[in-house]
Amino acid sequence: MMPDYEPDGILGDPFARIAQFRLELEQDYPGDKDSDADGVTDLHRFQVYRIEDGKHAILDALRRDREVILVDSDLLRDPTFCITRWYAGILGRDAGLTNFEIGRWMHSPARFSGCMGDAREEAVSM
Repeated sequence: MMPDYEPDGILGDPFARIAQFRLELEQDYPGDKDSDADGVTDLHRFQVYRIEDGKHAILDALRRDREVILVDSDLLRDPTFCITRWYAGILGRDAGLTNFEIGRWMHSPARFSGCMGDAREEAVSM
């Protein structure tokens, strides 16, 4: 049986890598216009890393006033989990947007699916 990831291996944590890639690809998020973007580049906005108790942490450099957001690691292992939509929902609610407004962002033509897909396979090809 293959382990979920190899923390000391050459790939590191493929689930964290793909989640970070997806989050960076889907920018801008609800409420981004109101955040402090000084010194943050699109490619270095997010850090995703595994912590204890079956969770991954998401650190967003544009949300310096907000605590780290936690996501269940099992969700990142699910190829159908759309991390960008999940994250947009959190930020949209934080920004006081209605569910309709958040949904409009999620379904705009410029958006990709943001789903995790096969993280191991994609991490190898990155």
